[in-house]
Amino acid sequence: MDLGDIILFEGETSLVVRVEETGYVHIMSSSGTVRGIPSDLDLTDPAKCLVRYNPYRSWPFVTLSKKPKGKLLSVALPDLDGGLHWLTLFEDWIVGEPLRNGGALYLRPTLGLRYPDRVFVQFEQMQTSVVIPRHFTSVGRRGSDAKFSRAKAVIDDLTVYDHLLGDTLGEDE
Repeated sequence: MDLGDIILFEGETSLVVRVEETGYVHIMSSSGTVRGIPSDLDLTDPAKCLVRYNPYRSWPFVTLSKKPKGKLLSVALPDLDGGLHWLTLFEDWIVGEPLRNGGALYLRPTLGLRYPDRVFVQFEQMQTSVVIPRHFTSVGRRGSDAKFSRAKAVIDDLTVYDHLLGDTLGEDE
């Protein structure tokens, strides 16, 4: 199991919050209970522990910019009636570091969120909203976009003379 895996353990959905070198992982249930289990339990006893997905790798996220007051309790989207539709923890949303306040808020891609949609977040002592940014992508996508932009910057910095000599991106001919 890896950090951020959503697992089904003994019939309850949990999140892997810490991976130990000793062969154990710490999981947190949706009720907030943290406990340790063997890290290879999904391989040795799949009926007891099933890895479902890893939102840290594939779900897009927004950053909670305001200093939160207390623990994040719930997340909601506005519905057509003017009310709020409350999302389900570990199914629709998850925080980047559940044992700390603030940070990244991962949202399930099938929610269909895009700029300038608004997400409402409820903390223990405050409620605020977050606007979905223009570049609402996953960590994996942001990494590939960053590599592309660095390579493009190198090409843009080359002169016409460099292009004629074939010295693009360090190629020697």
